[in-house]
Amino acid sequence: MAVWWRNISSLRRQLSYLYSRDIAPYIIVQQSGQKIRYRSTLRRKISDAAPDIRRANKNITNLIRNGRLEDARELFDKLTHRNTVTWNSMISGYVQQREIVKARYLFDEMPQRDVVSWNLMISGYLSCRGKGYLEEGRNLFDEMPERDYVSWNTMISGYAKCGRMGEALEIFEGMPVKNVVSWNAVISGFLRNGDVKTAVEYFKRMPERDSASFSVLVSGLIQNEELDEAEHFLYEFGECNDGKEDIVHAYNTLIAGYGQKGRVGDARRIFDKVPSCSGQGISKKKRFERNVVSWNSMILAYSKAGDMVSARELFDQMTERDIFSWNTTVCGYVHASNMSEASNLFSKMPNPDVLTWNSIISGYAQAEKLELARDYFERMPHKNRVSWNSMISGCERNADYEGAIKLFRAMQQAGEKPDRHTLSSLLSVCAETVALFLGMQIHQLVTKTVIPDIPLNNSLITMYAKCGKIHEARAIFEKMRFQKDVISWNAMVGGYASHGFAFEALELFELMKFLKVRPTHITFISVLNACAHAGLVKQGRLYFKSMESEFGIKPEIEHFGSLVDIVGRDGQLEEAMKVINSMPVEPDKAVWGAVLGACRVHNNVELARIAAEALMRLEPESSGPYVLLYNMYADAGRWDDANEIRMLMETNKIKKEPAHSRGILVGQLFHEETPLTQALTLLITLHDRQASNTSYLLDCKSLKEATTRVSRTFPPELSEKRSKLIRMENVNIDANGPTPQHEPVEFEDDAEKLIHLLTKETEDLDSISIVGMPAWCTSSQTNNMTAVIDMFGQVAVLDSFENAAEVTEKETLLPELRESLFAQCISAQCPLLSHSLHQDLPLMDFMLLSFLIFHYFLINSSTIYASLPFPKQSLPTKSGYLTVNDTTNSAIFYAFYEAQNLTTPLSQTPLLIWLQGGPGCSSMLGNFYELGPWRVSSSHRQNIKHVALNPNSRSWNRIFGLLFLDNPIGVGFSIAATPEEIPRNQKDVAKHLYIAIKKFIELNKSFKDRPIYITGESYAGKYVPAIGYQVLKKNVRLPVRSRVNLVGVVIGNGLTDPISQVATHAANAYYFGLINDKQRGQLELLQEKAISLAKNGDWSEATNARSKVLNTLQNMTEMPTLYNIRRHKPYQNHLVAEFLNNVEVKKALGVNETIVFEVCSKVVREALHEDLMKSVKYMVEFLVKNTKVLLYEGQLDLRVGLVSTEAWVKRMKWEGIDKFLEADRKVWRVNSELAGYVQKWRNLSHVVVLDAGHLVPHDQPLNSQAMIEDWVLEKGVFANDQIENWSTNLFDVL
Repeated sequence: MAVWWRNISSLRRQLSYLYSRDIAPYIIVQQSGQKIRYRSTLRRKISDAAPDIRRANKNITNLIRNGRLEDARELFDKLTHRNTVTWNSMISGYVQQREIVKARYLFDEMPQRDVVSWNLMISGYLSCRGKGYLEEGRNLFDEMPERDYVSWNTMISGYAKCGRMGEALEIFEGMPVKNVVSWNAVISGFLRNGDVKTAVEYFKRMPERDSASFSVLVSGLIQNEELDEAEHFLYEFGECNDGKEDIVHAYNTLIAGYGQKGRVGDARRIFDKVPSCSGQGISKKKRFERNVVSWNSMILAYSKAGDMVSARELFDQMTERDIFSWNTTVCGYVHASNMSEASNLFSKMPNPDVLTWNSIISGYAQAEKLELARDYFERMPHKNRVSWNSMISGCERNADYEGAIKLFRAMQQAGEKPDRHTLSSLLSVCAETVALFLGMQIHQLVTKTVIPDIPLNNSLITMYAKCGKIHEARAIFEKMRFQKDVISWNAMVGGYASHGFAFEALELFELMKFLKVRPTHITFISVLNACAHAGLVKQGRLYFKSMESEFGIKPEIEHFGSLVDIVGRDGQLEEAMKVINSMPVEPDKAVWGAVLGACRVHNNVELARIAAEALMRLEPESSGPYVLLYNMYADAGRWDDANEIRMLMETNKIKKEPAHSRGILVGQLFHEETPLTQALTLLITLHDRQASNTSYLLDCKSLKEATTRVSRTFPPELSEKRSKLIRMENVNIDANGPTPQHEPVEFEDDAEKLIHLLTKETEDLDSISIVGMPAWCTSSQTNNMTAVIDMFGQVAVLDSFENAAEVTEKETLLPELRESLFAQCISAQCPLLSHSLHQDLPLMDFMLLSFLIFHYFLINSSTIYASLPFPKQSLPTKSGYLTVNDTTNSAIFYAFYEAQNLTTPLSQTPLLIWLQGGPGCSSMLGNFYELGPWRVSSSHRQNIKHVALNPNSRSWNRIFGLLFLDNPIGVGFSIAATPEEIPRNQKDVAKHLYIAIKKFIELNKSFKDRPIYITGESYAGKYVPAIGYQVLKKNVRLPVRSRVNLVGVVIGNGLTDPISQVATHAANAYYFGLINDKQRGQLELLQEKAISLAKNGDWSEATNARSKVLNTLQNMTEMPTLYNIRRHKPYQNHLVAEFLNNVEVKKALGVNETIVFEVCSKVVREALHEDLMKSVKYMVEFLVKNTKVLLYEGQLDLRVGLVSTEAWVKRMKWEGIDKFLEADRKVWRVNSELAGYVQKWRNLSHVVVLDAGHLVPHDQPLNSQAMIEDWVLEKGVFANDQIENWSTNLFDVL
C-alpha cells in the first residue's frame, strides 16, 4: 500500500502542473528514470498538436477532473480530428472510474498508441478486482512494443497483490534495469503474503532506498504483527538516512500500528521521539519533525484505548488540525458514549463533514436518544447512504419501527439506493413486528438490488422464522449451502424451537455438530427450549451438561431457566427447585415464571406461592403473579387465601392491566385505529369469548355464518384495491379479572356490529388476512399453534369464507378433514393440536376456519407427487466434486458416463464434455432432459404424479464417454463458497473449467490420451470457446504429457457474438411470418438501442435492452416459448428439479442432501449479467484456425437460431471464411430421412437440424446423436480430407 502513497504531496503538485498543460493522462506514477523521457515525449506531442486540438484536449481533461465523464465522452465523439493525447485523456478518465470495458473499447479503436496508452490500460486492468483482469493486463504487457519502468513495476505490483509472487519475481528478474520502486513493490508483495524473512532479505539487498522503502517495510511488518522488529529496522536503517527526508511517515506508521494493537505506551514513546518543531538544534534533520499525521495517529491510539482525557489533551495542544483530527476526537467521544463532549466538540468544528455528522447521529441513536439523533439528521446539509442507514438502524434498535419504515420511504424518495445494511435493518423491523408481507417485499428488493451476503441471509432467516414462515426460512438456509456461519445455524435452530418443531431443531443441532460448526450459548438456549416443548427431559439434561464438558460454555441464567422449564413441565417441581438452589446467580423473573407456570399445570399451590412471591419481589408492579395465584387458590376452593391475595393487591395498589388488541397494517405500518381494525378486533374477540367459556364448544356454525355475511356485504368497489395484511395478537376483552363461567354471549349483535364496521371501512383493500391467537392459550400452546397455522396456509381470508361455508355444508367431508388434519399434525409433531382433535377441545374449532380453505383447495386441485427411486443401472460411472479453489473449497459437480458400446480401445475412445447454458443453468438439464443415457419423465395415475427415469437409446454416450460439468460454480449441485467467487466473465469461467477438467483427467490414467471434445448449447456458446481458447493457450506452454488433448469444440444454438445476433430477431420473426412490417420496425428500434449500449460499454443496460427485445417479441407473437415456435407449452425442465431434489437421488449422486437443486440459478445469472452482451467471437476465430469446430442450430429456435449464428459467422476473421461461405450446403439424411443441412469448409462445420428448437438433443434425439457421432468420426457429410493440421498449426500461430 505504501508504494502507491509515496511522495503523494509531490505527486499532487506535479499532476496539477501537468493538467494545466493538457498532458496529465501521460503520467500515472512518477518514477525515477522516466520523468525526463516523458517530458521530451510530451513536448513533441504538444508541439505537433493544433491549437483547436489542444483546446479540446484541455476541455476533456477538465471535464474528467470535475467528474463529468459522460460530457467528456460526448465532446470526444464530436471531434473530427483527435491525436494520441485525446485518446489517452478519454481512456484515463474511464480507468479512473474503473470503467475498464469502455476504456478497452477506446484502446482497441486507437489508430496509434504510445507507451502511455499501454500503461493506462495495464494499470486499469490491475486496479480492478478479479484474476481475469490480471491476466488481461499480462496479455497487454506481453504485447507491448516497448516498455518502461511504469510497465514493469505495475505488473510486479499487480501479481504481488494477488499473492502470485512467483510471477512477480519473474517480471522483477526480467527487468533490464530496476529502480527503487521495483524493489519496493517486491518487498511489499512478500510482506503482503506473510513472507517476512524474504522481504527483509530483499530490503537489505536494495542498492538504494527512499522514504517509501522504510514505510513499506514498517507497514508490512506491522501487518504481520512484527511491531518490535519494525521498530528495530526503523532505528537501524533510519539512522543511515542523513536527511531524514519523509522518514516521519515510517514513524507515523509505527505509531498507528502500536495504537491498533492496544500498545498505547509504545505508541507514545515513538511519538515523543519525533521532534515537535524544526528548532532545537536539528538543522540537518529539519524535515524530521512531527506533522499532523503524527498527532492524528497518537490521538487515534488513545481513542481506541478509551483514554479520551489524553486524546483531548493532545488535540488541544495541536497548532494545526485537519478534518481527520476533528473526526478522530469526536468519534472517540462517541465510542466512549460521552455524547455531551462529542456534541460540544462538534459544535466547534469549522466545517464538519458527512463522517462527523454520521458519527454524532449513530452515537445518539446508540445512547437511546433518538430524538436528538433525528434532530441532527434533519439538520445535515448533505446526507449519504450511511446517514440514512444510521437513522434507520437507530430506529430499529430503539423499537421505533414506524420511524424506520418512514425513513426508508424518504430514503427512496431522495433517490438513495438501499444497500445490505439498509435491508438488514428493515428485515429486523419486520421480524420484531411480525410484518410478514412487508418482509416479503423487502426480500424481493434484496433479490433485485444486491447479492445477499451471510448477514443478510441470516436476517432473512430470522424474519421468516419470527413471522411463522419456517419453511421459507429453511429454504433460504439451504440455499446458503456452505456459506453459513454459526448465526445462520442459531437462527434456524431457534426458529424451529420457537415454533414447536422440537425434533427438527434437535436434528439440525446434531447436523451442526457433525459438520464441526461450534455452537454458542445462544444455540443451547434454543436447543434446551426445544427439549422443553417436546418433553425430552433426559435429552435436555444431557445437552445442558455437554455445554461445559464438550464445548467449554459455562451455563448462564437463560440456560438454567430453560432447564427449570424442562423439569418443571415434566412435573419434577422439587428437581426444579434443586436446579434453582444450585444456580451460581440469583434466579430472574424468567426462571421463577417457568416454575410458576409448571405449578399451575401440575396444581402445586404451595410451591406456586413461593414462586409468585419471588416474582412479586422482582416485579412489584406486575399483576401477573397475583392473578395466577388467585386463580389457583380459587380452583382449589381455598377462598380465604384467594381473598388474601386480592387484599394484598389492593394494599400494594396493584391493578390488573386491561388486555388489549394490537393491529399492524403492513401496507401502512402503525396506522391509526380505523373501523376495519375495530372490526377485526371484534372478530378475534368472538373466538376468545367463546373459547373462555369451557362448558361448551365454540359455535363454529354461527361464526361461519357471521363471516359469510361479512364476505357478502363487503364493499365491491374495494375489490381492485391493493391488499394489506393485518396481524391481531394478545386479544382479550377481559379487563377486570377472570371471565365468569358461563358468561352469555349475544352473538348476533356482535355479528351485526362486525358487518357494520367492515362495510364502513374505506381503506384500500381487496382481501383481509388474519393471524390470531386465543388469549386463553398458554405460551407453550401458542408455539404449537403458530407452527400449525403456518403449515396450513397461515391465514383465514374473509372473502373466501363463502367457499369455506360451502365445504362445511358437506357433512360427509368434515370428518375427512378432521382425520387429514390429525394425520398431518402428527407428522409435524404438534402434540397439543393433535390431542385437541381427539378431545374436541375449542382449539379445533378455532383453527377450523383457517384450515377449511386450505383443505378445500387441497382436495379439489392438489396433485400428489411420488418420485420413484434412482434405478441402479442409471447411476453415473463416476460423480462427485472437482475442487477449483483449494482455499475456499469451491467445487464443480460432475457426472460421468462411460461409453455404452466401445468401438475403439478405451484409451482412444473420444470423451465429450457437456456444458449447459443459461447463464446459470445446470448441466443436469442436459443430462436428464436431453442427451444423457436416462431421461426424466412424468405420468399421472389416479391423480398421482410419478416422476421417473427412462432409458434414452439416443444418448450421446452410445460410443463415446460423456462428462457433464455443472458450470460455473454456484450452478446446480456445484458449490461457490461465497457469492463474490462466482465468475463474472468468461476468462474466470474458463479458469475454473480448466482446473476441473485437469482434475478429472487425473482421476484415471486412460483419460490423458483420450481425444476430448468440449460441447454445449445456448450460453455455452461463450463457455465452450472460452475454455477451448484457454486449453490451447495453456497447451503451448506445457510439455506434451501435461496437455489437455482437445481436438474439437461443438456449439449448439450458441450466444457467441450478441451484438451481431441481437440485430437479427426482427427480420427472422418477420420472414417466419410471425410479425408484420410495423412490428418489425418497432423491434428494430429496440435492437438498435441494445447494440448502441453494448458498443458504448454499458453492458448491464445492454443486457436489459436485449431482454426487452425478446420480451416484446414474445408479447407480439404470444408464443408459449421462443425456444421452439411449434411447441404449445414451454419445455418441462422443471421435472429435472423435481427429480433431483429427491433425497435418495441426491444420495445416489453423492451430493449433500441439504442442497436445494435449481435448474437455473438466479444468483449466477445475476453475476454474469454484464457479461451477457460481450462477444467471444475472437476466441472462435482462434479455435477454428487450430482445431475442429461444429456449429449447429435448431430450425425452429427464435431466440438464438440459424439466422443469428450466420450473422456473426460471416464476419469471422479467418482466412478460410470466404471458402466456407462459398461452400455448398449439403442435404443431410439419417436412416434415409431428411434430417437437415450441412455446410462446411476444412475445420468449420455448420448444421441446421430440422424440426428442432433450442434444445436440439431433446427435440431430435436420433438426429442429434447421428450428428455428433458422424462429426467426431468424420463420416458421411462430415467426411473431409482437408482438415487443417491444427496440432502443428497451433504452435505456428502462437
